[in-house]
Amino acid sequence: HHAVLDIGVRDLALDAQESRSVVLATCPALGAEELGPLVHRAEGWPAGLYLAARALAARRQAAGGKLPASEDHALADYVSEELLAQLPADSLSFLVRSSILSELSPRVCDVVLECSGSGARLRALAEGNLLLAPLDSAHSRYHCHPLLREVLHAELERSEPALIPELHRRAARWFGAEGAIAEAVAHAAAAGEESYAGELLWAQVPACVMQGRIEELRGWLGIFSAEQIASSGPLALSVAHLHLVSGELRLAEHWAEIAEGHQQQLPAGGEDPLTAATSLLRAAVGRRGIEQMGADARRASELD
Repeated sequence: HHAVLDIGVRDLALDAQESRSVVLATCPALGAEELGPLVHRAEGWPAGLYLAARALAARRQAAGGKLPASEDHALADYVSEELLAQLPADSLSFLVRSSILSELSPRVCDVVLECSGSGARLRALAEGNLLLAPLDSAHSRYHCHPLLREVLHAELERSEPALIPELHRRAARWFGAEGAIAEAVAHAAAAGEESYAGELLWAQVPACVMQGRIEELRGWLGIFSAEQIASSGPLALSVAHLHLVSGELRLAEHWAEIAEGHQQQLPAGGEDPLTAATSLLRAAVGRRGIEQMGADARRASELD
């Protein structure tokens, strides 16, 4: 008879203006460049917002910007004592290890954590008054509160740092198989899997160029340092094509030379499948004269 009023997390969350008021009451000198991200991360959680703002205020007031340990650990202690203390050890380990994922699903958790039954575990955790919420009615996707995730990931870095690259590697392979390129590339970068990331991105270059998705390609490549890009032939060639379509010919040739250096390291008689693409790029740049331009184009045609 519609006589029951259901009040959930979304109803109790502070809105943006209320969140800003809490933060500014705790840290009045906070600038807009810090206020916005903090409000966004807190997602209206009053306790988390207050504790994060208090820690930020202490950091700003401390000599040399060093945050006192008592404030730095306030949020982590609160989360541990109020939210995590009653969890069984296996459930806590599940949350800690899954903190590398921005979104949780039974399938990805089973693969990344090498376990089974993640669906039932996620549902139980979401129903246990934890800051974990389903994103759909089928409970196939879950969202972990950003501040909770930060605390969990900090615990992962403290307790199992050697496991983190492997978790990211599994996630990269799973998202890559699912065609979720952005997630796969991000996890590959975190795992130090530049070669795999290069394979994924190089496969996307033709479509991005032909469909005008240059900024999307730029965003994917932007998470890698110059050193990481230089370590992978496909990554270097992807960057070279990005510079080519942007009209930055010197940079395009620079990265093409780095990609070519990887090809020259192949065993005698080996032929890198990217050799044709490198030759074609050189022909398009055309900085070595018309004769070399023709030679590069012929080689690309022969190898294609």
